Amino acid sequence: MFKIGFLGAGTIASKVAETIMKLEDFQVYAVASRSEERAGEFAKKYHAVKIYTDYVELASDPDVDLIYISTPHSHHAEHAKLCINGGKPCLVEKAFSYNRATAKEVLDLAREKKVFCGEALWSRYNPSWLLIKQLIDQRFLGKLTNITVNIGYDIKKNERIVEPELAGGALLDIGIYPLAFAGYICGENVPQIVSAAGKFATGVDAFDTMICMFKNGVSAYATATTMYGTDRTATLFCESGYIKVTEFTCPVAIDVYSKDNELVQHFDAAPNQISGYEYEFKSAQAAIEHGYIEPVEMPHKDTLELMTTMDKLRAAWGIKYPME
Repeated sequence: MFKIGFLGAGTIASKVAETIMKLEDFQVYAVASRSEERAGEFAKKYHAVKIYTDYVELASDPDVDLIYISTPHSHHAEHAKLCINGGKPCLVEKAFSYNRATAKEVLDLAREKKVFCGEALWSRYNPSWLLIKQLIDQRFLGKLTNITVNIGYDIKKNERIVEPELAGGALLDIGIYPLAFAGYICGENVPQIVSAAGKFATGVDAFDTMICMFKNGVSAYATATTMYGTDRTATLFCESGYIKVTEFTCPVAIDVYSKDNELVQHFDAAPNQISGYEYEFKSAQAAIEHGYIEPVEMPHKDTLELMTTMDKLRAAWGIKYPME
């Protein structure tokens, strides 16, 4: 049994725990939260064996095989270092940290200590993304020319979104997804970007518009908003047609159209998929068993490149976090 420890017991941790409970040979084993009440409720609901209110104790538990970190972006690096120094492999929820410098510190430490550490950018592990990339790379519809992709949720009242002290803003929370998608498809995570952002009164970004230009000549128009929900669709336009991806972060359908708008082929989501969160944990388990310090699907290089791009975007928008 592969035992997962949860560092943080919020909404995303609950979604992941629900998945782990349904995943064969995996166990929700331990949870750590600053709130003993929250940790207790989490443990009761997801059948965790151990409860901690001290993160150091979780990182010192000899029975934990992997720690999943889902605290605010502002604390990811601190908590990842704690785990790595304790010799514990960890998956860090996206965005990996609040800037490239702190992310690099963590990944350098993982390399020095020879401890697995990966970014839990769940979409990158999804087999549907691999299928889309294969369709593009094999030029099923000819050469890719441009991409449009949007993401939006009404989360404007969430503290973690609006507070600079928590490294809030649309970019790190959801804007990372369209950037990651376009970069993954084009094989480059540091494109040239023209962008604009609207801000909350707190100074962090509420919505973002990004036009990316990649070295292969492909352009991508990406938007992210915390103000309202969108259809979260990605469309990849090619010489002989286009590919439409429904709910692109965890695709439920991939539809291939001719240039005359006729449906050529339809793909459903992976038939045995639980929620989509399982893939990153299977990847981490396999990497740890092979002695790797990074996930195959989301190497450290890509994490740093994404952080580089987001640093550049925030600099262009005049957004700096208090801890920087």
